[in-house]
Order: sequence, then C-alpha cells, then structure tokens
Amino acid sequence: QSEAFRRGLWDVIDRSWLSIFNEPELQVLISGSTDGEIDVDDLKANSHYAGGYTMFDRNIIRFWKVIKSFSKEQRADLLRFVTSCERPPPLGFGSMTPPFTI
Repeated sequence: QSEAFRRGLWDVIDRSWLSIFNEPELQVLISGSTDGEIDVDDLKANSHYAGGYTMFDRNIIRFWKVIKSFSKEQRADLLRFVTSCERPPPLGFGSMTPPFTI
C-alpha cells in the first residue's frame, strides 16, 4: 500500500521537489503542525455564518469567547469534531475547504 501511495504522490508532485524536505517537514506540509496551537483569531476571521447568523450575533460572540477559553486539547477536540482532523491547515484557516461555518 505504501508503494502505491508513493507512486501516486510522485504522479502529482515531482519527486525532486519532495526530496528537499526531511520527514518532519513533509509531515507538517501534509498534515499541519503538531504543536496543537490553534489560532482562534485566524479561525474566527475565516469563518462563514449561515442560517441568518452574523459575527455580531450575541450567541456567536459567546461562542468565540468560549472557544478562546478552551485549553489546547479542547480546541483540538473541537477542530477534530468539525473537520475530522485535530490539526489546523498548514496554510491557515483561510485555505480550509469548505470553510468553518456556523
């Protein structure tokens, strides 16, 4: 299986480009940082609101206040719940597709 993954990856990304990264750097590029730091301000700035909500609604303001009070582990749990991944996107939440939506 790993050989098939490697061949598929090389079809998409030139092997010489991958060789400039060591294993930890490549892991960050693929999966994001492992330090557990989730930038709530970045998430908030790149969030979308639906169902008639806006960033100025009382409940949305409370939501962000609660999220900012979360521990590192609780933020990772929230991110895992909504995205299936506990790590933030390597290029920030602005690059997340679909965007975080409330």
